Amino acid sequence: GAWDEGKEGADWSYEWNTTGLNDGRHDLDVRVNYSGAYDHTDLYLNTDNTPPEVTDMDHGLVTTGDMGTINITATDP
Repeated sequence: GAWDEGKEGADWSYEWNTTGLNDGRHDLDVRVNYSGAYDHTDLYLNTDNTPPEVTDMDHGLVTTGDMGTINITATDP
């Protein structure tokens, strides 16, 4: 793809929507230019667009009008 230029002296970030990519390894070349002197490094990113999984709760443990605590654990492999 095209290069995205940052501004001199500023922090730089880039938002990358990976949902259109295939799952797996992607190579990203990062390059800097300081007064005409270039340097670069490669980053290897793994994408996994598998949706998170919701598992069943134990039904019948809480009834209408009861007070209780609900603990939720979310995982995204």
